Amino acid sequence: MRKIIAAPAVAAALLVVGCTQTGANTPGGNPAPADPKEALAQAATNTGQGKDLTSTFRFDTTQEDLTKAMDAMNSTASASPSSSSNKQMQTTLAKVLPKLTMKVSMHSRGAELNHEKDPANLDGAFQLAVDGKAVDLTWLEKRAFAKADVDGIGQATGLFTGDQVRMAANDQASSKPWITPLIDGKWVELDSESVQKALQQAQASASPQATPTTDPAKVQAAFMDNSEVTKVDDDTYKVVTDAKKLLPALAAVDPNDKFTDEQAQDAVKKIKDGANLDTTVDLADGKISRVVVDLDDVARTWPVTDGDASATKLAATDFHLDGVLEFNEDNPNLTAPQPEATIPASDLQQLGGGTGR
Repeated sequence: MRKIIAAPAVAAALLVVGCTQTGANTPGGNPAPADPKEALAQAATNTGQGKDLTSTFRFDTTQEDLTKAMDAMNSTASASPSSSSNKQMQTTLAKVLPKLTMKVSMHSRGAELNHEKDPANLDGAFQLAVDGKAVDLTWLEKRAFAKADVDGIGQATGLFTGDQVRMAANDQASSKPWITPLIDGKWVELDSESVQKALQQAQASASPQATPTTDPAKVQAAFMDNSEVTKVDDDTYKVVTDAKKLLPALAAVDPNDKFTDEQAQDAVKKIKDGANLDTTVDLADGKISRVVVDLDDVARTWPVTDGDASATKLAATDFHLDGVLEFNEDNPNLTAPQPEATIPASDLQQLGGGTGR
């Protein structure tokens, strides 16, 4: 279920990213081209023209809908300790996903976002929240800060309590004085030298001499070349993408990434002929305001069901699941918080954070 949810949602997000990073010389406000594909690409490009952009991803579904889907997928599972553990995990997933939001805000202190090449000129914030209880990461003017509502997240997910986390961290609290403030929901700062190193690495990757890991123009082409775009009205477009053609095209975008041609072909074998990724794109003032990906259709119609009783039952299950990506260009008004402590470079390395390396 997680793969079914994640892959098409990420793919749709890449479509928007690809569009916003290409054709950046097209000025906003121009009349939309008559061709629907060109009109949609221009709207995506316009969305990147400005100094502020916030994107928010969420799932449009209910716990009841997800439970029905997961019960169908487990309909042939035998009773065992592992199946009981999987059932518990899926129950938690069904509870959490409808409450989950991921928000990324960007502000450029230099050029417009689709022209700014220096990461040091970009301020931003990342937030992952369950029922409004969030983990936050903010970076601005070469400083980075983190905060986590541990008590709230524990209550929202039912996975733990704040006191359990405090008890587990008690032995390290004296040697790592940033742990207690972080668990208590206070802001902590990341080691400034580590942040500077991360910025330098990002600047090197963004330099004209650097080879981009993923060419946005190729990402856009992978989608558009394998999609039919229909204009519903002036503010709504329908995109139908051939899944069996899309996956090999995405694998070919970057021959050095982890999604290989062989993996794409293996995935294609597990997808029915005629499987499509259905996306609805809404516009506002000539820019993309919302992208909705029909994920329940993916779960029901993509998998090959030959001899697979669970897939057959899932295909007949009535449930609703959309991935929703929304955009606005309001200034996020990012400000530096007052940190209670600093996470040193050595601890960032232990945590596996790239900024500490």
